[in-house]
This record gives sequence, C-alpha cells and structure tokens, in this order.
Amino acid sequence: MVDDSRVLGMIGPYVSYVGYPTIPVANRADLAMISPTNSNACLTQAGPDCATDPSSLRPTGRNNYFRIQPPDAAQGTAMAGTRRAT
Repeated sequence: MVDDSRVLGMIGPYVSYVGYPTIPVANRADLAMISPTNSNACLTQAGPDCATDPSSLRPTGRNNYFRIQPPDAAQGTAMAGTRRAT
C-alpha cells in the first residue's frame, strides 16, 4: 500500500500489537491509518506501563494513526457503568 500513490489510507490494523511495527512504516509514507478495533492505550497515550512511547511510532512527528475503539481503561469504566473523576 505504501508504494501505491493512489492509496491514501487504510482501515486497520485489526489487532493492537500489529500497530507497533506498521504505524511507523505508514507514518513515513504519509498513509493514514484508522483502526476500528485497536484498544491498547500505548499506541496513542504515553504511560508508565508502556514499553514504547507513542511518539516514537511517528518518526515524522505527524499523526497518521487514529482509532474508533476507546482504549482498554476507558472500556472497563464504561462496562462497569461508572464515571472517572476529572
């Protein structure tokens, strides 16, 4: 996909762990990615439990990766029917 100039974006990856190697490749190629299923917070949010800082997945400094699925922590809160204090 990155070699075809007609491709502007992709839906995926399907699983979060595939995002780690593919986001930087797509980022360098200026290919937009939108995942309907990724929930690993470390793909978009830095945190103490993250082995990889999300900014390192974007070598150009531009954000090309978006997801529809909320991160794992937000899903648990939603399923429990509780609200986090702000």
